[in-house]
Amino acid sequence: PFELSDIVGLANRVFGGHSEKRDQERYLCRLPMRVTLVSHAAKDAALDLRNLSATAVEVGNGGMRLRTSYPLRVGQRVRTESLSADDPCTRFLHPESPSEVVWCRPGDREFEAGLRYLRDPTPARTS
Repeated sequence: PFELSDIVGLANRVFGGHSEKRDQERYLCRLPMRVTLVSHAAKDAALDLRNLSATAVEVGNGGMRLRTSYPLRVGQRVRTESLSADDPCTRFLHPESPSEVVWCRPGDREFEAGLRYLRDPTPARTS
């Protein structure tokens, strides 16, 4: 079972939809994740931002693309945790280090976001 957006994204990558090749390889997956916001806006304080569900749909050594029902914002810091320990894609995850949201866009029923792993985490901040 594939989502149409996964197939379109794959076709764009293979047939030149991106102007430049990525620095690091990415692998398609369907990995259930738990996302915790490390930094968030004051207006989100009433929400439980420790257990947001998401699905990683691409992973690599430098980051991941995920889908979630919560609208992440560029610049937010998040921690991710895989809910599937036996998936081979988990070897690309960096659970000890937070990630930064570098892009986010709405989809049909959910949001997609690109995360970049932060090798040297900085203290959490509230924006």
